[in-house]
Amino acid sequence: MQKLKKFDFFEYVVDKHNNVWKYIKSKDHFIKVTPWKDGEDRRMNRFQIENLINIGKLVQMKGKPRVYEIINERWDNDERSWEYNGMLLK
Repeated sequence: MQKLKKFDFFEYVVDKHNNVWKYIKSKDHFIKVTPWKDGEDRRMNRFQIENLINIGKLVQMKGKPRVYEIINERWDNDERSWEYNGMLLK
């Protein structure tokens, strides 16, 4: 069991697939900041996050260059498309 660190200082959590969630203090929940599927609820409540940290499925991280690298790499490797005025864009 890992010891929980304060979310005010360790505001990011990362799983083994490099999915990253950021703590939103005003809402007291986390939001996924790496790519997500259409319709996926990006929010995760604090209780769920704490349980996943305690069983070793998530690692807490500070907002340092390494976590930003993970987020950027995930978005760089994601391919998205959308429709605008009837045209498909990528």
